Amino acid sequence: LEFLGDHEEQDENRRQFIQLMRVCYKKSVLEMIQWSEEIAAVSREQQKIFLKYSLHMFRQSMLRNYTEDHLTKVSNEEDQFLDKFSQFISGNNVFNFMKTFDEAHYHIERNANPKILFTNLCFNVMRYIHGA
Repeated sequence: LEFLGDHEEQDENRRQFIQLMRVCYKKSVLEMIQWSEEIAAVSREQQKIFLKYSLHMFRQSMLRNYTEDHLTKVSNEEDQFLDKFSQFISGNNVFNFMKTFDEAHYHIERNANPKILFTNLCFNVMRYIHGA
């Protein structure tokens, strides 16, 4: 993944993605707001890279669910996370995830307020994970 840059940046994106999914799964509003503030503090370019990374992880989850494992292109750490996480991604909700993260990327490019955008993103992810 050329857009991810160096390994350290990929590690940070993975950490942020895992943290986002966990706080949304727990329905912890306080932690979701804290996460939103944390990601809002990084540069817009970093935010866009994170959103692209998230789209990559949703795609890999779908590949894991509907094809053989050898088609997924992930690191060992991502593989361990996807073992558990991919069960929450299905044909019923993947479009919602992809559309929400793609729209967030679009709005970040157009200078949306990142705190509001990422807080809204958290609530949408929470709804999609829990099937509402």
